[in-house]
Amino acid sequence: MTVVGSNAAYRTLRAGEATRVPPGVDVAEAAALILSWTTAYQLLHRASRVKRGQRVLVHGAAGAVGQALLTLGRMAGLELWGTARGDHAALVRELGGTPIDYQREDFTKVVPGGFDVVFDGIGEDGCRRSLAALKRGGMLCAYGYTAGVQAHSSLFSILTWTARLYVLGWLSGGRRVYFYSINLMRARHPAWFREDLARLFEMLAARAIQPRVAERISFAEVAEAHRRLEAGGLEGKLVLCPDLPSRHQ
Repeated sequence: MTVVGSNAAYRTLRAGEATRVPPGVDVAEAAALILSWTTAYQLLHRASRVKRGQRVLVHGAAGAVGQALLTLGRMAGLELWGTARGDHAALVRELGGTPIDYQREDFTKVVPGGFDVVFDGIGEDGCRRSLAALKRGGMLCAYGYTAGVQAHSSLFSILTWTARLYVLGWLSGGRRVYFYSINLMRARHPAWFREDLARLFEMLAARAIQPRVAERISFAEVAEAHRRLEAGGLEGKLVLCPDLPSRHQ
């Protein structure tokens, strides 16, 4: 869920630095873009450094980061596949990917020889199946709070899980593992964050990209927004708009 204020176009998006939204850009779309699309852009161009023609698998392709990965990946000339529920297949195709129904299909057997890159923000089975879907020398990019990490309760367990994933990658044909965090990337390379966000805002202004806003809602409807988030199935961001009146008044 994303929050936008009436002056969001001129808010400071990073301590001490400002990235301005170009004139005429919808501020709700701009707010919906910041986290998900910057994550996707950096996964593609900073972490994995994708190349035109590579075969790429996106897990959670109907989610906010997944949609951004498909859109930006298509613009980068990639061959794309995306795992999602069967009822999201049309959305995955619309965004330029070949849908894989994760409830009925085995994504490890879809591409003979394996994928060049797999983007996994889910981490089920400790990412083992994502590693198995890679070609020799391919790269797994894990991001977000994956299921594998959430299942553990201590720092030692998390570190052990991470080390095991690296070892599994090395033992399975030199497959590489990259753990991405937008906060860590921003701390290490603040200039990259500003450059990438500015580039995305330019794309948005030119309508080359269009983040999906599922609905604009008022602060009076926060509880309902949380219920909808927990239910899942959204194909866009819920944007909280402080200046928007409640529909129930």
